[in-house]
Order: sequence, then C-alpha cells, then structure tokens
Amino acid sequence: MSQKINKKELGIGLLKGFIGVIPSVGTLLNEVLFDTRARIKQERLNSFIIEFGEFIKNKLEFVGDLNEFDQENFSDVFEEILISVTKTNARHKINIFKKILLKQFDTSEKSSDDTLRYINLTNSITLFQFNILTNFNSLSDKVQMFRVNIVEAENDVAETQMMLQKEIRLGSKGFANNSSLYEERIKASQQSIKSKRKAVNENINPSDHNLYNLGQENFIIEIHDLIGKGLLQDLSLETVYISPLELFKITRLGRKYMEYVQDS
Repeated sequence: MSQKINKKELGIGLLKGFIGVIPSVGTLLNEVLFDTRARIKQERLNSFIIEFGEFIKNKLEFVGDLNEFDQENFSDVFEEILISVTKTNARHKINIFKKILLKQFDTSEKSSDDTLRYINLTNSITLFQFNILTNFNSLSDKVQMFRVNIVEAENDVAETQMMLQKEIRLGSKGFANNSSLYEERIKASQQSIKSKRKAVNENINPSDHNLYNLGQENFIIEIHDLIGKGLLQDLSLETVYISPLELFKITRLGRKYMEYVQDS
C-alpha cells in the first residue's frame, strides 16, 4: 500500500478515512449500492457504515498495524458482510457483522475462509438459536457432560447394589465375598453424583426449553437446525442412558464460532 494508514482515520464518520485509502473498498461499496437499488437495502448499508464508524472509533486499541493487513482478504470479507447487511435488519446479526469486520484489522488474521464460514453461519442463525448457543457456550464441556455422568453413575450404583446383595447372600452361606469392595464402589459413585449434582444445580440447563420461553416442539426444531449446522450435538450419541433429543452440548465448531463473534 502506497499510503500510510493510521488509526485516527478509522474514527471519521462513515469510515471516509479508510474507504478513501483503500480504493477497492470504495469501489465495492458503490457497486453494492448500485446493484441493490432498493431504498430499504441502501438504508441498511448506510446505517451499517455509520454504526461501524462509531463502533470502531471506540475499539481502536484492538486494531493492529494497518500497513500490514491483507487487503485482499479484507475485501472478500467486507463484500460478504455488505451483501449480508442488505438482507437483514436483525440486530444480533448486525452486531456480529461489526465484530467480524473489526477483526479483519487484526494482522494475525491469515485467511478469509473461516471468516466467510462464520458470516454464512450468522446469516442462517435466528435470534433464538444465537441465544441457545450463547447459553451452551457459557458452560465448559466438562460441566455440560455432568448430567450424563450423573445418570451413568446412578445406573452404576443400582447395578452395584444388586451385586452387593448377591455377595451378602453368599456371605451368609459361609462363602467368601467381595461385599466391602462393592460398598466402597457405591460410596465413591454416590460422592461423585453429589459433587456433580451440586455443580449442575449452580448452573443453567441450556437443554431446557423453558429457559428460552419456547415450547418443547419449537425448541426441538431450533435444536435440530443447530445440529444440522454442526453447532450442537445430541448427547444420546455419548451414552445409552440418555434418550435422543433430551440433552445436548456445543460442538468444537460451535465454540470456535462463538469465540470469534464474541466481544473482544
């Protein structure tokens, strides 16, 4: 790039500073405005540019050395975001697009491929689904598995108690038995259940439809869609003790997406 870019230029209204410094961006904006034609889409673009100008003005500390950032990747991402903005008035999506665009000024961003995937995911996610993902993402993978662990431990206790009773009967007939081992196993499982249940009770249950003021049927529809996008997983795949569509957890892709679009 022939002209030095400084952070102050980014705080100018309507982003005139960096749009003027990066000719391809200005050209792209004009092309998108020309192609959309519809006034409502044009207003959405104008509103987004104004909002992003204010947004980035308060986030200059997160912007790296702009003389090193990848202009080609930036243009790819900026184009997708502008097109996406013309198609929605959903506030959660607009806010995410601003965060994604801000990240493009980070010189550690090496490729636009993942970013374009996150833009596409944002386009396809409803507000309810974003809230669902937010709640799942608030819990660690370990805590999300506690409900499954409790059910498994309870089944283990029940099975061990039956074996204990069998050993006790053998002992009453004079045979050697392992009742003490089974008693220790039951005690350890019960302690594990107690500690995990305490952790579960201290946290939300993101698999509970009541948390979102959604009926069970509508909640499952949203869950199905999130599973189809690879963002959630049905925990019935992890154990035979859980029925399908009962408990869920966020996937690795889901975590990466939420980490990317969250506030810096």
